[in-house]
Amino acid sequence: MLLVVVLVHCRGALSRQQHDAWLRLQSRARTARDGAEIPAKWSSEAREAFASEGFVVREGVVSEARCEALRESLEALFAGEFDTGIFPDEWHWRAGLSKEHCVREMVNAWKSSDYVARIALDPEIAKLACDLMGWGGVRLAQDDVVWKPSGAGGVGFHRDSTYVSDNFEPRDHNSVTVWIALEPADAENGGVEYAVGSHKWPRDDDDFAAAGGAKTFFFGSEESRRRGACRPVGTGGAIFHHQDILHGSGPNTSTRPRRALVLHYIRDDLRLRAKADYIYGRYVLGDRAVHDAFFPLVYSRDPTAPTPTATRRLCSTCRPLKFQIS
Repeated sequence: MLLVVVLVHCRGALSRQQHDAWLRLQSRARTARDGAEIPAKWSSEAREAFASEGFVVREGVVSEARCEALRESLEALFAGEFDTGIFPDEWHWRAGLSKEHCVREMVNAWKSSDYVARIALDPEIAKLACDLMGWGGVRLAQDDVVWKPSGAGGVGFHRDSTYVSDNFEPRDHNSVTVWIALEPADAENGGVEYAVGSHKWPRDDDDFAAAGGAKTFFFGSEESRRRGACRPVGTGGAIFHHQDILHGSGPNTSTRPRRALVLHYIRDDLRLRAKADYIYGRYVLGDRAVHDAFFPLVYSRDPTAPTPTATRRLCSTCRPLKFQIS
């Protein structure tokens, strides 16, 4: 049903060649996702892991071909070559200016890169999040392209809710993060680490942050608070994690890069907080509505729900690609 809605919205805007290419892309994506190794629903064990530990690993969320195409496009992306001509909302690291071993990050690159958009606005990934959380629909709050080269440092422990959930109402149970590995990620190359079960800690239980962040957290005197876990993830695998779980990552001590695409999804029925932070506050346009142009609806259980921004953006990726998806 969603595919039909997409065609109704974009058929007239595309040439016949673009339209056929878009259909082939969707067919290949469905074939990759419908394989036996990618179950259609969450198991009871997976749901229990998410509830008790605060995260769950799921392999095969994105095809290796899509991951490879995105990886190969990143050099050009961070050099400022944007498929749409539109800049991302944030862009950290500049060639010739920033040190080579520094972490590179780009926020909301779905607006700039066709390769990012095809994953960030994929309704099948959003449906997985929707089913896990029990929501009626899913919007993309933001994406993060994170590139940690060999020798890069770690990322201090934090909660995504501080940056995402706290800017929307109602605040609780309103967001989920999907951390997608574009290549194998593990402890050696700085894979994401979790304080298991910390999503159930009181919100004021963040004293480690004021005392030195991840270093204090892992090497403090309280053994019960040193239960960190790095879950290895294969190419195209994803970690779905709770908005309130404490997580970070260690340095990349390997000779391999660690590249990932992180999707922050929110429920489809939220409103912006009246006094959102300086980033999300720019989207408070008087009515506190969550506008689709900024926070596109990616998936809804209602088959008649329009997805105008995601539809237009996905259709626009039918242009010829430099790095082909096989």
